[in-house]
Amino acid sequence: MSLIDQPIRYVIDSTALDIAVDVNNHKTDAGTQKSARPWLTICLEPISHTLLTFVLSLKLPGPEVIKLLLHQALQPSSDYPYGRRPDILQVDYAFLFAVLQSQGLFQKLQIAVERFPLQPQGIVERLFDALHLSLQTHFSAFFNAGEEIEGETSLSSLRRPSLSQLENVCTQWAGSYSPLLQGQRQHEFFDYCQTRWQLSPVDPHELDLLLT
Repeated sequence: MSLIDQPIRYVIDSTALDIAVDVNNHKTDAGTQKSARPWLTICLEPISHTLLTFVLSLKLPGPEVIKLLLHQALQPSSDYPYGRRPDILQVDYAFLFAVLQSQGLFQKLQIAVERFPLQPQGIVERLFDALHLSLQTHFSAFFNAGEEIEGETSLSSLRRPSLSQLENVCTQWAGSYSPLLQGQRQHEFFDYCQTRWQLSPVDPHELDLLLT
């Protein structure tokens, strides 16, 4: 099957980042907690290796995080005036996707759902590894400090990065091709996606009703 004969698939996956962030300005279940290990949830187009969007959260991602992620991924913009609707959404076996599916969310969005294999997908894991490396470069003093969050640490005199600082680093990756894998065929497929999106435009008002 050629690239342009394939349906447009998006992959959604999450990982806990190996860095502690300052949460003094965020509400958490532990009121005295000064730092926390955030979760990164991504939406990826796996053939062009494009990170469409992401959400950082301080708790294990739930339905609201997935709704926000989809809202960002599908929303029409100046670059994508017709939105970016996929044919298929590939997700893992997390219960939250079963909940959203039972609520008819994906059916309303006209998106089919597939469960990806229990073994991690190569491009997703490589993207997570690359993002971790990028964060490590920017915040080396605090990387791999997750196990020290609960007690006193040698880093206690330093200011941990904020969630917004992590977002700034991740934003550099969003909307672009992964530098890990480059090639003309991937670019051609993403061009094909833009033609397909024009044929299946997303109504932003309907999207807001579904995901907000």
